[in-house]
Amino acid sequence: MLERCPFGAGELARWLELWEETVDELFTGETAELAKQRAHLAGEAISVLVRRHQHGIRSLPLTAVSRPE
Repeated sequence: MLERCPFGAGELARWLELWEETVDELFTGETAELAKQRAHLAGEAISVLVRRHQHGIRSLPLTAVSRPE
């Protein structure tokens, strides 16, 4: 995916900027702040995956996991 559509620090920063602007326009309070904090956590996770990809470290494929009933 990243070969076809590069995604780096600039794109991530813009995504976070747009996310925070949207949250601030539509919501207030503790839940809004939590949404922004979680977006930053997601951004950090995405950043790690992008850096791994840039260094040739591919993520393991996700497989279905059966859960006990």
